[in-house]
Amino acid sequence: MTPHITPVMLGQVIVSGLLAGALYAMVALGLGLIFGVMRVLNVAHGPLLMLGAYITYFLFITVGLNPYLSLLVSMPIVFVIGVALQHFLVRRVVDAPELSSLLLTFGISIALVNVAQLAFTSDLRSVEFITGAFLVGPFAFSKDGDISDVYRKSTHYAINDIGRIGCDALSKPTPW
Repeated sequence: MTPHITPVMLGQVIVSGLLAGALYAMVALGLGLIFGVMRVLNVAHGPLLMLGAYITYFLFITVGLNPYLSLLVSMPIVFVIGVALQHFLVRRVVDAPELSSLLLTFGISIALVNVAQLAFTSDLRSVEFITGAFLVGPFAFSKDGDISDVYRKSTHYAINDIGRIGCDALSKPTPW
């Protein structure tokens, strides 16, 4: 028996792939920005995102705080953790060869993942806040995928606009 692939199924796979690709592009934008500015290969930003997700999860479960509002709590906490990692560890390898920063951030990544697994176990946890899909004809667009795509695009445009404004300001001669 051969499976029958309809055009709708193929279109849905393409839409899902584009939304997943948008999420990967957002992660790649962070990697490229960090490497471009600091020349540090940071592979630990995924586990830092995981810590922010755990903070959001526990705020939602215990306090009932809206996951989007919990960003006002989780982002500063993860920011402070990132600043501490930068101050105590990463700044020591900024001028070293790229392999040093890669090894350091890979070690930080492994440590954070294992500490999280020890503290929270490896059970699946999720915040059932935005579920479902938008239906456009025969295609279904997941709501969370659309939100991440909007965030990725706005972040990309904001970074490009800020960079262009900064370059324009640097290219103009000073009046004195």
